[in-house]
Amino acid sequence: MRRITRTFRAMAAVGLLVCFPAAADAATINVGTVELWENMPNQSWQFFVSGGEQVGGLEFDIQVGDGGAANGGTDVGPTITSVNLLNGSIFDVPAYDPFQYTQESQPLLFQKSVTFFEIETVPATGLIATVTFDTTGIFAGTEMPLLLSGVKNQFNTHFTDVNGTDMATVVTNGTIVINAIPEPASLIHVSALALIGAVIFWRRRSR
Repeated sequence: MRRITRTFRAMAAVGLLVCFPAAADAATINVGTVELWENMPNQSWQFFVSGGEQVGGLEFDIQVGDGGAANGGTDVGPTITSVNLLNGSIFDVPAYDPFQYTQESQPLLFQKSVTFFEIETVPATGLIATVTFDTTGIFAGTEMPLLLSGVKNQFNTHFTDVNGTDMATVVTNGTIVINAIPEPASLIHVSALALIGAVIFWRRRSR
């Protein structure tokens, strides 16, 4: 009798797990360190979200350094030349008819949003934005904050639900670091070391 009771309880517990799956975590964005080459345009960097919560839209706010002259600041770059919230992102679902629009576009500031015409949602897991930077005139050693929250001291990147209502979104800001482009001699040296390593590995496997 005890065995039957235990079996029944175990089956009931499994049934509850099936009927009521664990809730997804809140959408979380960690910017991290964005590394760019010095004095070079058209450098793209991708931003991702994790958590899995169902979302229906996104307001993507981004600021480089102090935001530059448009924000009363003094920084001049790197500049933002484009922000794409659709191509390859979690919102790239043609059947849902997504659309993107710009709220503000400045050299060091962007506010963009994406949402669906249809009442649909997607899980907040994967690519959310591809941002293109231009470091022309900015050289190695430059390091400055890269903000997705606290943009213009008031705007925060966040997701929305199917009704357009703001959702709690965890955002950790990051840093932009400008690196020197390796000299040709350095590239040859690195390539030679890689080749030597590959030959040693191949010989060991051949024995």
